[in-house]
Amino acid sequence: MTSDITSGFAAVATALEHEGQLRERLRLQRDELDVAVRSLETQLSRLHYEVDWSDAVAGARQQLRTIGSGFLELQSLVPEGMFYKYNDLWRQCSIHIVQSCLLIRFFETVHAPGPQFSDNLDQSQANDSVETCTAALVTKDEVLEMLDGEKAPTQPALRLDLEEYLLGLCGGIQELARLAANRVVLGDYATPRKLAFFCNQVYAGFRLLNFRNDSLRRSYDALKYAIQRLDSILYDLRIRKLS
Repeated sequence: MTSDITSGFAAVATALEHEGQLRERLRLQRDELDVAVRSLETQLSRLHYEVDWSDAVAGARQQLRTIGSGFLELQSLVPEGMFYKYNDLWRQCSIHIVQSCLLIRFFETVHAPGPQFSDNLDQSQANDSVETCTAALVTKDEVLEMLDGEKAPTQPALRLDLEEYLLGLCGGIQELARLAANRVVLGDYATPRKLAFFCNQVYAGFRLLNFRNDSLRRSYDALKYAIQRLDSILYDLRIRKLS
C-alpha cells in the first residue's frame, strides 16, 4: 500500500516537472515574440511623426509575417486541448498584435475612395473625406490571416481568443485617439475627422455588447474617454476653421 502511494506521488512529481519545463519553453518563446511585437509597435509609431504613412504601414505589414511565424511556433508547443490552460502566458502579446493590426487595416483602407492627404485640402474636400471614409475594422479572422501570410495546407491554424481580440480593439481605438492629436500637429486636418468617424462607429458597435468580464468592462469604459478626446480635437479644429 505504501509503495502504491509513493509511486502515485512520484508520477505526480514527474507530471509537474514536465509541466514546469513546458511553461519555461513557452516563456522563452513568448519573450522572443514580445521583442518582435515591440519592434512592430516601434514601426507603427512613425505614424505619429511622419506625414506620409505609407512606408510605416507597409513595413509593419511585412513584420507581421515574422511575428506570425513566431506566434505559430509558440502555439505549436502547446499540447492539444490545452490552449486555454497556457494562453495567459502570451495574452498581452496577442492584445498588442490585434491593436497593431487595427492600425494597419485602418490606414490601408482609410483613403479609398476618399481624397489623399494634402496640405491644400480645402473645406469641401475635408467634409467629403468623412462621408467617403471607408476605413475597415479588422476582424478576428483577418488578424489571423494577416499573421498567417502564405500558410501551407499542412500548417496548423493560429488561434486567437475572442476576449484578446476585443481588448486589442479597445487598445487600438485609444491609440487612434492619441494619433489624432499628432496628425493635427503635422498639419493633417482631414485624418482626425476620419479617425473620429471610425472610432465612433466602433464605439457604437461595442455598446451593443453586454460585458460581464471585468477587464473587458474596464477597457470598454475607457473608450468613452478616447471618444471625448477626439471630440475635443474636432471642436478645436472647427472653432479655428481648420475643419
